[in-house]
Amino acid sequence: MEYLSNFKKINRFYDEDGAKHFPIPPISVNKNLKFVYIFGDPEMATISLFRRNFHHRQSTKLLRLTTKNLKPIPLEMSLEAYVSEGIDRFLFEDHFNNWYKHYLTHPTIFIRYENLYDVLPTLFDFLDIPREHLKGFPPKRERSSVGTVSDDSKRKITHMYGEFSHALKELPDCEIKEPISEKPLFVTYLKPIYAKVMLIWLLFVFQLTAKKRLPGIYGFLRDIKTKVTGR
Repeated sequence: MEYLSNFKKINRFYDEDGAKHFPIPPISVNKNLKFVYIFGDPEMATISLFRRNFHHRQSTKLLRLTTKNLKPIPLEMSLEAYVSEGIDRFLFEDHFNNWYKHYLTHPTIFIRYENLYDVLPTLFDFLDIPREHLKGFPPKRERSSVGTVSDDSKRKITHMYGEFSHALKELPDCEIKEPISEKPLFVTYLKPIYAKVMLIWLLFVFQLTAKKRLPGIYGFLRDIKTKVTGR
């Protein structure tokens, strides 16, 4: 998606602003704002995250702004131990449903990861980027093997994510959704979940700033965030 920043203002590619893993669409009164949501098979995603040792980092990001009292996956936890525990600490389904139907606030295009390159023209049209720039889009890279996973772990992963995985397979590879609520946007933003998530996000941003520029109050902000989130 970094290539798109040549034509449109996007959220920070390396997630320095914390917006990449928002559990709900962020608050904005910008009528021209559009969202791009890339989704994939949660079973394959789980295996891939553990294979690349990204499981702790990813669960930390996905839980950072959630209102649920869950701890990130420990770095030392194995895939086998995680699926045996049987608790989804990535919150894949909650995240997707919040964006897909519960809090759809702005035009959003949902694209299946595996089919991204098949629908690039639609993506460019959605973002009002001339198709002539398609030729500059980075070439497709082959996806790495997920490695060897025991039959027992596969069975447990399917038990955790199989129903959601099946639901995703029933969806189009590319779908543009428009907000259909007749209520003003601010009514959605008044929901309790928005108040808590935005408070956590603001504390996160202030905390990052303080860590770099005001180390004296960094610990104070961290304690407040812990009290609010329980983490």
